[in-house]
Amino acid sequence: MFINLITITYFIKYLLYSVVEVAEQEEYCIHFESSGRTLLLTVQLGVNFPNERPKIVISPTVQHHWVNAATGEVETAPGLLNVSVRGD
Repeated sequence: MFINLITITYFIKYLLYSVVEVAEQEEYCIHFESSGRTLLLTVQLGVNFPNERPKIVISPTVQHHWVNAATGEVETAPGLLNVSVRGD
């Protein structure tokens, strides 16, 4: 399965309403549908977050150049993984 830009745009809009907190300040999940499949995106915040990037996993795994096909981990999504601490 290949996820395209339209799917990602829909997902971002859907994301705002469907985040489930699994463990406060540690793990969050988002269920969504794409191409007739139900997918789960899990975001895990490590003990050093935001000084280290979150771990983001999609399951079942999908075919996309951002995603490790064996683990489902999102490895190269710049907008999702480039986390930094900044002062406003």
